[in-house]
Amino acid sequence: MSNSASMTTSGRAALPSSYTVESFTIKLNNGSIINAKELLVSFNIHESLFSPVIKAHLKILDGFGLLVDGHITGGEEISLKVIRIDNSKETFSTASNKMDIKLNIAEIHDHSIPRAGLQSYMLTCLSQHSFINSSKTLNRSFTGVIHDLITKICTNDLKAKLTSGKKSSDEIIGIYPNLKPLDAIQWLLRNITDESSPYFFYETVQDGLQLNSYNELIDNGVFNTYNNSPYFKSMPGTKDYFEESSKKIIKLSSELNMSVYKSINSGVYASCTESLDLATKSHKKADHPYKNKRSLNGSQPFSKNISFDDRILTENYKAKQFMITKNTKSFADKNNYHNLISSSVADKNSQFNALSFMGLDIFIYGDLNMTVGKVLNLNITKSTDTNAQERNRKNGMIDKLLSGKYIVTELAHVFNGNEYTCDIGIQKDSLTYNIDSDIKIGK
Repeated sequence: MSNSASMTTSGRAALPSSYTVESFTIKLNNGSIINAKELLVSFNIHESLFSPVIKAHLKILDGFGLLVDGHITGGEEISLKVIRIDNSKETFSTASNKMDIKLNIAEIHDHSIPRAGLQSYMLTCLSQHSFINSSKTLNRSFTGVIHDLITKICTNDLKAKLTSGKKSSDEIIGIYPNLKPLDAIQWLLRNITDESSPYFFYETVQDGLQLNSYNELIDNGVFNTYNNSPYFKSMPGTKDYFEESSKKIIKLSSELNMSVYKSINSGVYASCTESLDLATKSHKKADHPYKNKRSLNGSQPFSKNISFDDRILTENYKAKQFMITKNTKSFADKNNYHNLISSSVADKNSQFNALSFMGLDIFIYGDLNMTVGKVLNLNITKSTDTNAQERNRKNGMIDKLLSGKYIVTELAHVFNGNEYTCDIGIQKDSLTYNIDSDIKIGK
């Protein structure tokens, strides 16, 4: 029940939705390792660009009394290995498409007895460092570069390895104010910047804990290009059909969530900072209009012609105000926590919230190398009718609004016992075209 069987005669996967559970084990409290592969009915693995913890939901069909006989109550370690065989000669160690994760049971729920002697239940599992995080609080002093401080928390407090990108150069000094380790890291992230770009602290199945700026994620380039065309050029069962299927969007849905109203309130278009320095008794105010900063698609996602109260969007500085209290002489030549934030918080906030310009939810056939933080390119076909076909032939069949580059912010690897798909939440901060040019309607 835990494998799909869509294989070619040569032994490789016929479709990207194929998968095999290589192993699934549970480590009991006494150290014993139980092979539970045959009990695993279906499962899904969740990643988020906004969360440093992987979450898994596993459905178990148990006719062996595992809960009682194994004394399972939560906290036990599970190990899960999944593979898609793209070459008949591949083993798990040499495979390019595989998943190998270890998590701990956080909750046992949704229990039922479908018939006598058989029970069904769900295991919700989390990364081990989330359990460690719950067991301690930080209230010590710190000094150093923010990247190094975050790395130390991961290594020393969470017992987890962190892979980080570009380092900032500014040092800060202060005291962690009774925060859980993961909360302390999020607190530090408010100060770290890469040319006014926000940083993301997250975990992926493939690469573990990550610390990367938005600029770095964009610089990594496009992971893959996907389309929603209903047509195939190749024949089922061929290698070309496999490749074509891997780039098809099975389903696309969205609430869009395009809202100038919300973007004004969140400070995307304009904001201001006011800082009060207790040491020098000085007050500074700075206005921060939307900048032509790094973006996924290049063109800003709002019109220069829209105005309210006789002000264009980028002049509404009081839409979002940041009030900061500083003490520049508290640590001699080093910055305290609040000294750095005044120069970066507005621009970082603008770029972060600009990602909410548009969001889509797409389903594709499974890809074990897909992770949050990847940049995807979409070619979306226009929704049209027969009366619009002639115009579309002239102007192209690509929907310019929905197409373009997006960043993966949410990801669920879904294994339902028969096939493997990816449910992907993607967002973009910009458009591929000038929103104020070439308006045809109304002319």
